[in-house]
Amino acid sequence: MQVTHPARSGLVALIAILAGLFLAAPSQAQDLSKLETGLRLLPADTGFAVSSMRHKEVCEIIGKSNAWKKLWNLPIVQKGWNEFDRNVLKSPDFQQFMADPQNQDLVKLLTDAVSDEVFVAGSDGWVSLLNVGMEVYSSVFFETIQAAISKRKPNEMEMGRMAMNTLSQNKEKLHVPDLLFSFKVKDPKRLDAQLDRLEALFKMAEMKEPKIKGRLERKKINDGSFLVFSLDGAMIPWDEIPWQNLENNPGEFAPLVNKIKGLKGVVCLGHQQGHLMFAISASTQYLSNLGAPGPNVLTQPEFAPLAKYADRPLTSISFVSKKVIAMLNAAGDYSEFVQLAKDGLPALGVPEAQAKNIIKDLEKFASEITPKRQEFGGGLQFTFLTPRGYETFAYDFTPTEDHIGVKPLTILKHVGGNPILAFAGREKVDGASYAFVSKWAKIAWGHVDEFARNSLEGDIKDMYAEGVKVFLPLVKRFDDITTKEFIPSLADGQRALVIDAKWKSKQWIGMLPPTEKDMPMLELGLVLGVSDALKLEKAMGDYRTLINDMIDAGIKLSGIPIPGVQIPAPEFKDGKNGKLYFYSLPFLLGVDGQVAPTAGLSKNVAALTLSNEHSERLLASTPLKQSEGPLAKADRPLRMAIVFDFPELLNAVSPWADFAANKIIDQQVQNGSLREGERVGILEQVHTVIEVLSVYRGTTAATYYEGGKTVTHFESVIRDLAK
Repeated sequence: MQVTHPARSGLVALIAILAGLFLAAPSQAQDLSKLETGLRLLPADTGFAVSSMRHKEVCEIIGKSNAWKKLWNLPIVQKGWNEFDRNVLKSPDFQQFMADPQNQDLVKLLTDAVSDEVFVAGSDGWVSLLNVGMEVYSSVFFETIQAAISKRKPNEMEMGRMAMNTLSQNKEKLHVPDLLFSFKVKDPKRLDAQLDRLEALFKMAEMKEPKIKGRLERKKINDGSFLVFSLDGAMIPWDEIPWQNLENNPGEFAPLVNKIKGLKGVVCLGHQQGHLMFAISASTQYLSNLGAPGPNVLTQPEFAPLAKYADRPLTSISFVSKKVIAMLNAAGDYSEFVQLAKDGLPALGVPEAQAKNIIKDLEKFASEITPKRQEFGGGLQFTFLTPRGYETFAYDFTPTEDHIGVKPLTILKHVGGNPILAFAGREKVDGASYAFVSKWAKIAWGHVDEFARNSLEGDIKDMYAEGVKVFLPLVKRFDDITTKEFIPSLADGQRALVIDAKWKSKQWIGMLPPTEKDMPMLELGLVLGVSDALKLEKAMGDYRTLINDMIDAGIKLSGIPIPGVQIPAPEFKDGKNGKLYFYSLPFLLGVDGQVAPTAGLSKNVAALTLSNEHSERLLASTPLKQSEGPLAKADRPLRMAIVFDFPELLNAVSPWADFAANKIIDQQVQNGSLREGERVGILEQVHTVIEVLSVYRGTTAATYYEGGKTVTHFESVIRDLAK
């Protein structure tokens, strides 16, 4: 399972990357034993852990940046801040709250808690519970499908019974897994006073709710103190459940209830070893074991690549164990879907003998579609600041043979040089997936055909037989074109999705008035690596002929003459870099004449675009404009590559932002809510926001194989504004 780069908001990316501009160059790598992270407190059998670091440091750097100063000084930002200050910070309620020294101390404590490192970690038991939850959901969903087949409303009690039955089958997997939220703090003992306050509040709550009496206690754990709230399954109001409506046999779910009643857990809040902690576990032993002598999670083999970068200014570390990955990729159970067919086929009127054959094939299909058992590996991902921005390395330790025969992604020369976005990769194309789908489509058709021939009567049966006679040869032609022409023509396996915005027009849509200046529009392109251009060209022509023959056959069978329903041959011209096949859109559609769905074809690539010009650009061999970062050496063997040029996106969006702002201002001037003289100031603020956004220069990424691991290297670049 690939550990992928996390999605970040623009603000988080801005903060993280700008910080790198103010930090010194990294020194030599050091051993993980000197790595400053609370993750070393975690036991070696930790299932997952995610740590985020350097929050205060990065925020302070942002506060000193020119981009932040420019954004902060915007009138609209100042107005918003002044309103927040007046309505919240200076409100009587907030002032009263902050007048209490204990509340002041609480704010300082919480601020300290999020200033440096925050991490969350847990055991693999959460995945086990997730799998049980998914099985429960499937069983409930199964009842809704049965109800739909039987044309009735789902039975809520039946859904509850099926959920309980699934839980009963998995009762040995039910347990209280470990979950920990930890915050590094400078003065953890400051929390003691807050724990005293919470304890006093709980004692008051005990008077109103006797059921919780005695469940909270104060415990010393290692060098710290915790409030520990004890829970157990007996707290659930079992007597209020209508068992008579759920159980087919009295006491059917008694073993499950006894299992859940016996479950015990604790919810803990406190501090130890320099960390404020909130934990859920079966007992306090989990907290007691944190930081114990011996192996910890950092000694796991997945952390080995981090040693090389341990002295970098790390901002995040994420880890998933081998066991968790294996559990997440566990083969699904298709037995319920087979059962659905067993129950549903008779309701559809399928004869018993045929139903048995269908069930037999479904069971065989389920066994073939289930992934074969394989060895899995864990995953590690970490991010650190650099003078250019930040870099992320994601390591997938699952063994793979995909690296065999990996070549450079030559398709990167066919994304236009500097697109807004390009996502390129290579996959194995040998027809195996199509052969599997084709095989089972034929088997499924055989069952449908048998049912139809045995159940239809009279003219309808004759029409069906005639339709089969006409269309089966056409389906056979489709199969031949696909297997003999289309799939072999694309055996190269390279693909690239490209988004750009280099075409412009004053009137993209005829129904709208033209703009004063040319406006850019996004371009969407798909580039395919071609192994045999002649076969691909022939396949496309044969597909068009086949579709037209299908249309003719359908019209003939319907008996209703519909003239002129055909897919015409595309227009053709020789371009500078290959052949261009395209369709000029009718004038009545009212779009700019540049818009012409186009298929460009050269010896090595095919480009599917919305214009001749974009296809020409993609067919041309143009070096990728990346002199630094993961794709600086794009000619090395790669599995995947990503290019995102944010300034190019801003260049495309900015004219439209101006256009929209002016239209809004026009409307507000007309209704009197705005004065014309305010236009310039508002537009200046729009331009300032765009200028601040431009500090993010984009992201590049490359996936490659290294020492049996799949590695994805990301880099995002930010440059602060000039003073």
